[in-house]
Amino acid sequence: NSILLAGGVSTATRFHTPFKVPTRSKPEISISVSSVNSVKSSGTLGGYIQPKITQSTDKSLLKYKGAKFAFTRAHVLLSEDQDYPDVSVPSTVMLNTYKSALRDEMDRYPKDSMEHDSYSAELQSVDKYSFPLGQVVWGERIVLKNKRLSDIAIVKLDDSLQVTEHSLGDEVDSYNPSLKFQNTKVKKVIGKDEYYRHSRVFKIGASSNYTTGYLNSVKMVYWLDGSIQTSEFVVSNSAKSMFAMGGDSGSLILNDLQDQAGLGVLGMLHSYDGERREIGLFTPMDELLKRLQDVTGVEWVFI
Repeated sequence: NSILLAGGVSTATRFHTPFKVPTRSKPEISISVSSVNSVKSSGTLGGYIQPKITQSTDKSLLKYKGAKFAFTRAHVLLSEDQDYPDVSVPSTVMLNTYKSALRDEMDRYPKDSMEHDSYSAELQSVDKYSFPLGQVVWGERIVLKNKRLSDIAIVKLDDSLQVTEHSLGDEVDSYNPSLKFQNTKVKKVIGKDEYYRHSRVFKIGASSNYTTGYLNSVKMVYWLDGSIQTSEFVVSNSAKSMFAMGGDSGSLILNDLQDQAGLGVLGMLHSYDGERREIGLFTPMDELLKRLQDVTGVEWVFI
């Protein structure tokens, strides 16, 4: 935006959004996501997956051949009111929060002032940042028989999107210079049996952005009515500073691959804990993909 002042002097009034603005045709992972009508729930886009459709696949699933899906945590997208909501990026919650802040600032200035006009122009343009990601086609949030929490939702991508890979975007090297070129691409799922080789990890959440930590062999246990309900793997920030915060649920736990360019994914963030939010709780990615296979009868892989 540009405002013309008295005397013909033009001054730039560019606003910086408090959320990442995704590429419209190929939205990056780690951006904010929510259902279109969400009032409170907002999270992070975890990644992109697709089913491996073969000749032996159930005929009811053949319609998904070639289809691509996004996934994140079910508690981010699902509500009691709607099982299959439409989903948009960036998060509707973040957009509305930004609008409210702009409106409050705009009202502080006289209507004929440069400041009022600048805030008004930005307020009117906020909705242009939003576009449809797709629609939830399946999701659940239950405790399985093995005491693992299954909290996952998959979104069939809108036909307008042309996702071909996972990318963290072009600006992540500002956090870590090594996150450039092929080192921003997710190339491999790292199984639990390989965690010992990838103890230092990072995540990029929609709220707290880039944070690092170390895998902890201790698992966080949730108790209910005197019995173990579920447990999660733990990431602890060695500096005792924040690892995650609200809005980061769904972000991938990542590590750079040692034998090739690119990133490996260990799991998906579920929640955080600790006095300084220095603990992140996550579910191993191989368990999430296995759960999808158990439910659908089809193997799922990262795009």
